[in-house]
Amino acid sequence: MLLLPERYPDESIYSLMARIARVNGISHIEITGLLLGEACPTSIIGCPVNIKHFSEMTRGLYGSPIEVLCNLTVIPTLVHLGEIERSLLTEIELGDLRPELARMIFGTECHWQLCKECVARDVEQYGVAYWHRTHQLPTSVCCPEHGALIRCSSGRRRLHDHLFLPYEIIDELEVQDVQVPIEHDNLSLGISILASDAFADLSEPESSDVIQNTFKAGLNRMDLLTRQGKFYLSDYVDKFWMEFNEDNSMLALMQQANVSSPKQLLFGITDGYASRPFSRFVLIYWLFGTWAAFKDQCRWKSVLDESIKVELEIKNDFLAEITLQKHRQVCLDYKVSQIKPTRSGFQRVSYRAFRWLQRNDSRWLDEELPLLPKGKKQGELFD
Repeated sequence: MLLLPERYPDESIYSLMARIARVNGISHIEITGLLLGEACPTSIIGCPVNIKHFSEMTRGLYGSPIEVLCNLTVIPTLVHLGEIERSLLTEIELGDLRPELARMIFGTECHWQLCKECVARDVEQYGVAYWHRTHQLPTSVCCPEHGALIRCSSGRRRLHDHLFLPYEIIDELEVQDVQVPIEHDNLSLGISILASDAFADLSEPESSDVIQNTFKAGLNRMDLLTRQGKFYLSDYVDKFWMEFNEDNSMLALMQQANVSSPKQLLFGITDGYASRPFSRFVLIYWLFGTWAAFKDQCRWKSVLDESIKVELEIKNDFLAEITLQKHRQVCLDYKVSQIKPTRSGFQRVSYRAFRWLQRNDSRWLDEELPLLPKGKKQGELFD
């Protein structure tokens, strides 16, 4: 039976696995297969993650599968951003869908980052430094508490057979070019705080449609959408650079997030392209300011969309009832006008009403104009 250490605040599943391996004296490849449900993993960082198996193997100490996802991975935050579908979260929770470990901790390419002040605090409080989820995002240029992050120069290659902790690669870390002062109006710090708030959000994610419509509403408030929902791309780019062109940290952040132009921040919102992971944090910062404001707008949009949906359903039900009564009345008028009304006669007189009733109200039609017994002409036609 495995010895299981406690989970630390904002710790990634990779970091926790590294500590479990050391506590139990098990090889890193072996503990990866054991915890993630892969019989013979060929790569640690590329290993498919069965989150349900992880929860069971750790005896629920770190929570249910959905709690493990929320507390140790970045996946639920991608759902909150609308960058992956909410239904995929359920598939991952059940173990039916198994993203690779890198996807669980970075959302994109591997790039270890850490904050020296967080490292010192972790060592003082817990005896060891660990990997924080919020430091590893492609949009993380600074720590939400202390400022500039330092980045590891080595990439994915060395992560195939070893579970590293910060103390093992501290000599390979390089200070970011952008030094970030601690100011509440600073762009990089604002986005880092926004990301930290997103990780702390344990509410039920909205649907991707609601999130997409919330972004469009934000763009509309800036007069960047026509009444038909068409997008003014050139105006958007101009307004974006008017806001951020003098801030070098925006250029550094976009480069790190693999975004070459403001247009790519809209992938998946105004077009069908796949979104750059976590790039929507930049849009949220620009359009809404804070994570709380964005989520409030999502909730309002969800309520509004639901109200519209209910109104449409009521309207459709009302129209359906009117149509039903209209066609029934045509049938009743036909019966009154005939001495011996028949189904075939009704069909000849009002084929449209007859066909509608036959498809949508057949029981009523059978009561009003019963089928003739088999063997007679009318029965042969309509049985």
